[in-house]
Amino acid sequence: MAAIAKCESEFTQYEASGNVLQGGYKGRMMGVYQIAPLHLPDAAMLGLDLETVEGNMAFARHLYEMSGTRPWEASRWCWQKLPEATAVVSHDTKIAMIQKQIDAIKLALTLMQ
Repeated sequence: MAAIAKCESEFTQYEASGNVLQGGYKGRMMGVYQIAPLHLPDAAMLGLDLETVEGNMAFARHLYEMSGTRPWEASRWCWQKLPEATAVVSHDTKIAMIQKQIDAIKLALTLMQ
């Protein structure tokens, strides 16, 4: 996903003017992952705003989980050979990353009480 974001937008969500970055096909793709406007209804149903970094990234993750890299085939020539695209994370590393997230959630819940 990092390689895709690098090629799609150079990790950019907003233009210098503060407007959401738009580019790609007909200059209508949005944000970091250059998500097509046809996805706006689905993003809204998931409670995601594609005009925010968090919403754009979360919806890109959703697209990836549903369709793999297909939504970004047009930029495959750019991202497919980047080191980020070929990185493999071990099972133990994934578990450690998830455990870190769980610990952070537990701490946040404790602080809320």
